[in-house]
Amino acid sequence: TFGEKDAQQLRIIQHINKSLKLGVEIIPIPTVRELDGLAISSRNAYLSPIERKAAPVLFRALTAIKLMWDSGERSSDALRFKLKSVLLDESLAHTEYVAIVDADTFQELNHFVGSARALLAVNIGRARLIDNLFLGKCD
Repeated sequence: TFGEKDAQQLRIIQHINKSLKLGVEIIPIPTVRELDGLAISSRNAYLSPIERKAAPVLFRALTAIKLMWDSGERSSDALRFKLKSVLLDESLAHTEYVAIVDADTFQELNHFVGSARALLAVNIGRARLIDNLFLGKCD
């Protein structure tokens, strides 16, 4: 099993397995989350209590654009803008990157033809937190 929390790493492992014809069965497992949506990670231990309260902003940002996607939004610019604006509302969150990518190739695209995934990395205090969310298949 391999967790979807680091979706980029999972995709690389899958690609290597396929390219080298290793024949290893890789079973992706969904990201495990705290009740407030924060992805469970060893990095969370670096968060102070105040920083810990701020950290669910990552999941709030991801769920905000999932709602947009489910309502028919397919502009990666609009989705990225929403991600950034939700993250900016939390003063302790310092965005390293946000991306809307093709879920298979991880290429950033403006118009999707397959499936899409949102990725982000945010620094809160000493912790660099990553998260992602599968948005869905394109119409």
